[in-house]
Amino acid sequence: VTVIAESTNDHYSFQGWEENFNVVSTDPVYTFQVTGNRTLTALFGLKSFHVNVLTEGHGTAVAESDMVQYRKNAVIAITPEEGYMVEKVLVDGVDVTRNVKDGVLKTVVKADTEIKVYFGIDTSVNAGLKGVVSRRYFNLNGNECSEPDHGPYIVITVWSDGSRTVRKEIKQ
Repeated sequence: VTVIAESTNDHYSFQGWEENFNVVSTDPVYTFQVTGNRTLTALFGLKSFHVNVLTEGHGTAVAESDMVQYRKNAVIAITPEEGYMVEKVLVDGVDVTRNVKDGVLKTVVKADTEIKVYFGIDTSVNAGLKGVVSRRYFNLNGNECSEPDHGPYIVITVWSDGSRTVRKEIKQ
């Protein structure tokens, strides 16, 4: 006799055939000789998906696990190097930066997932770098201006000790 196991739910996968609490096969197609009454149970479990974490810049992003079950959270610890910050976090191309709390991203997995973490220089005054920070703002024509509350502009941040100069284009 041959029995065939097939899941009717896309989120579950076949795990094996069980008889008397022992797994007798992990193949969905199981053939055996009939020698009497037998009770076989098809075992199914939630599918697991790959979580791929990529970084760009100065910092680390580490997943608790690179395989996560369907509808479970992937947990990613994100740590910028000193003087750097998290600029952007994308999950499958969608910006989820605001979901990072205390250096941790939790995101529900429903398929193979790619997480990209971008680090940039921390231009805040309290970035932990030596020296006083000065900022100058420019419109896109290159004319110096006060910090605009709308529209695109350029900000140049300079540390007085000469350790860093950062030019950043802001699009609002």
